[in-house]
Amino acid sequence: MMLDGDAIRSIILEAVKGVDISSLEDDQDFEDVGIDSLDHSMILLSVEEKSGVKIPDEAVDNCRSVKGILSFLGDNAA
Repeated sequence: MMLDGDAIRSIILEAVKGVDISSLEDDQDFEDVGIDSLDHSMILLSVEEKSGVKIPDEAVDNCRSVKGILSFLGDNAA
């Protein structure tokens, strides 16, 4: 399934508790809103589950924003 920005935000809300993402811009690094590396991993695992696209270790650093995740998924969708 192809995910959009709203779907990514929903995944973030499910995976990360206590972080306000209401002002999160698509190209803003997750760290800027208090999402740490463990939360980031949980977000990416959920994205993999929902999209059916595996995110390899070498692509993780490129997926540190909503825009980064969407770009990766767009480039690697089946």
